[in-house]
Amino acid sequence: HPPPSHPSLSQPSLGDASASGEGEGRGHGGGGPGAVAEEEAACALVSGFAEEAERQGQPLTGPEWTALPTLIACRIAVSLCVGAYSSSKDPSNEYLQLTLLPGFKALKRWRDKPAAELEQLLRRAAA
Repeated sequence: HPPPSHPSLSQPSLGDASASGEGEGRGHGGGGPGAVAEEEAACALVSGFAEEAERQGQPLTGPEWTALPTLIACRIAVSLCVGAYSSSKDPSNEYLQLTLLPGFKALKRWRDKPAAELEQLLRRAAA
């Protein structure tokens, strides 16, 4: 686990859904196992955020919606970097070892989809 001084890093990432086996066999559109779970996780996160922004009178703008797929990919990448670093500091921690490969696969599946398609998926989830 990441150091306690970084509480935001201890939250599950999209890669964690894949690592747990959720979504196995439910992939669609060539996304493969885990793809649906990653999309569901992203949609749930963005939907709640967009709802709260709207409630506060500051709905997401077009450019913000466009940036979200890349920002989500960046969040997965940060989780992977922190996991790889933590694993290098504690090679005996099997959990860290087990989550890295599924996390990289989750990032690849996310980035393999066109950003415009992901943006529309997120917008529909928040509607």
